[in-house]
Amino acid sequence: MVPERLLKHDFESFAEYLSQQTNRPVELVLEKSYRKLLDSLLADKIDLAYLGPLPFVFLTQQDPSFVPIVRFVDKSGRSTYTCCLADFRGDHINVDSDRPLLVSLPQPYSTCGYLMSEKLLNRHHYSLSNGGYIYSGNHSESALDVLRGVTQIAGLKTSIADKYHHLGLQVIEQSPPLPGFVLIANPRTVPQELIKTIHSRLLALDPQHTTKDAETTHLWGEGIRYGATEVDTSDYDVIRDMLQQIAIPGIDP
Repeated sequence: MVPERLLKHDFESFAEYLSQQTNRPVELVLEKSYRKLLDSLLADKIDLAYLGPLPFVFLTQQDPSFVPIVRFVDKSGRSTYTCCLADFRGDHINVDSDRPLLVSLPQPYSTCGYLMSEKLLNRHHYSLSNGGYIYSGNHSESALDVLRGVTQIAGLKTSIADKYHHLGLQVIEQSPPLPGFVLIANPRTVPQELIKTIHSRLLALDPQHTTKDAETTHLWGEGIRYGATEVDTSDYDVIRDMLQQIAIPGIDP
């Protein structure tokens, strides 16, 4: 996952905003892993959480009562993103013929980790189980492991791969657009009226077109500062369908 200091920086101001809007204290809890976060949600120890599509699907498979409040958009106004496979252009990797391949992945619960990387490699009649893979910890480290020569291919978000293009990282395969990150609520611990308040206040923000709203969100993390939109849970069926075909080793959803 993202280092704790960065998570704290990204979400402290957001937590303060939620506290102001709800007139309730909001404590920021930073779990060490997605597995611990999901376990804490299911045990009613956490009220709200920011989840990527794969953890969101895992959570709602185990307990469908969790409520998706909003889905966040990026600076272009899109509420989707893509995953990719990337290599160092100087290595001249041929995914169709070079065997075996060592692949770096962010972490097990990342949508762009084992799940989507396996899907993209399958296009080339290859599987992660045929070679080797490592979990680098996050998307940037996955990219850097290729640039350091530790691995040959990285699975990661395309937007993060693009940040390392100037160092020689190139995208060699890309996924279709995937549904973005969501803020979810535990209906057993968060009253319905409070969920409605958070939903309406976040949807009312328009930081890309309103100066006042941009000032409100400018200290929020990159993934949440550009606004939000409604959640259509059927958009996440693409993740559910992939999980019917691909089992992620070591994960029991």
